Amino acid sequence: NRYDWVLRINPDAIIRNDNWILRTMRNESIDAILARCPLPEKNGEYPVHTDFFGFRPSAMPQDSFTAHEALSAETNAAVEFRKIIQANRHAWLPNVRHFKHLCRIIGIASPVIHNHWQVSKCKKGRLTGGGAADHELYASYEEGMRDATRFMAEKGRQQ
Repeated sequence: NRYDWVLRINPDAIIRNDNWILRTMRNESIDAILARCPLPEKNGEYPVHTDFFGFRPSAMPQDSFTAHEALSAETNAAVEFRKIIQANRHAWLPNVRHFKHLCRIIGIASPVIHNHWQVSKCKKGRLTGGGAADHELYASYEEGMRDATRFMAEKGRQQ
């Protein structure tokens, strides 16, 4: 396999501290880094966050993530990682908290967060490389994401 690890992260999720993640990736007895959603399914299994996860491709079947019933992304992820979880070859992302009952990674000490209001705290220009004044903040998540999307589209056209 060409890759030791694959990390999947939402565009609006942020790795705040990679120390634990990198240390865990070096542990040969760990094949996946996951975060558990707050509420179990009817079968007792917890859905797995899709805001962020990492896995060793060598530990996954060749046809992983290819076809499922119309389940939620988090339930599908739990199905895909079931064997790794049952074999206890996973590590749960530490210090994860949840916003109410939503399956979204937050937490002041979590190494990864997915929070829609974080981008509104970014200084204009810093998020996208633009030249706006450093003291201007995005008024909302939507404004920041529109600016970032516009920047990425322009960057793609230049290449």
